[in-house]
Amino acid sequence: MIERVEDRFGVYLERLASGTGYGLAEALEWFACERNIPPHITVFGKSVRYDVSDDN
Repeated sequence: MIERVEDRFGVYLERLASGTGYGLAEALEWFACERNIPPHITVFGKSVRYDVSDDN
């Protein structure tokens, strides 16, 4: 979709803000490395933290 907007309207993104659906590593790499667009996307960590207890 980004490429279609660039081709049709000549609009080029400088930054991208999106929902968590685009927080996949592949998407982040494509935005940042291949398109040189800094992504501002919330990424939810699914890893377990052992330095925090539920007793707090």
